[in-house]
Amino acid sequence: MPYQIPQEILDELLIDPDIPVVLPKYLLADMEAYEEGRRTDSSVVDCLADELSASLHMAVEEHCLTDTEERFIREYYKL
Repeated sequence: MPYQIPQEILDELLIDPDIPVVLPKYLLADMEAYEEGRRTDSSVVDCLADELSASLHMAVEEHCLTDTEERFIREYYKL
């Protein structure tokens, strides 16, 4: 099943309801891995948080996210 972006994040990123939110695959993969790690109380959740943090930074550098969107996602995941 494809990863479902949390609705709170979609609401923040959605500017025009007719334009779908598209995030880089690497960011989606790290969001999913981090959520799974937290859900299962993984012993490497801190490493998963670092991976997600790096992916967020990369998405900003690649102009896939704005600084404001990055901050919102960091706050959502408590990074």
